[in-house]
Amino acid sequence: MTKKCRNCNTSFETRIPRKTYCGRKCFMEYNYSTFSDLPALSSGTVGALSELLVSVDLMKHGFEVYRALSQSSSCDVLALKDGRPYTFEVRTGYTNREGKLLTNRSNVRAAHLASVVIAKNEIVYEYAPSRERFDLSSLTAPSAPPLMP
Repeated sequence: MTKKCRNCNTSFETRIPRKTYCGRKCFMEYNYSTFSDLPALSSGTVGALSELLVSVDLMKHGFEVYRALSQSSSCDVLALKDGRPYTFEVRTGYTNREGKLLTNRSNVRAAHLASVVIAKNEIVYEYAPSRERFDLSSLTAPSAPPLMP
């Protein structure tokens, strides 16, 4: 079957009906185009930047913030507000050309996921199990659900 590549618009042959890109290069260009907005940094450095951005954002919202010293901790950031603990897993996210957030949501051990889109200077907060997005101000609302597993 002949299809058109979603990225470069060229025709290509495939036997896979779901295939929408002519190759891996076009897939990466289309879905991870915001990589080009970042300088050439190691993944460890980008991850540390993401954790620091989340920490600053939490502090701006009145949280006490503690970062993990070990790579194998149960969370990347522990935040306290009004005596309640909140655990965050921080992941670096990217947006594709359609504006869809792409981030690795596997193996999240904390109650909350913070996806940082560095190129857009944006942080998206989600409850880890449900992927439901939330605003930081909703965490400390009287009706907020218990957040520690």
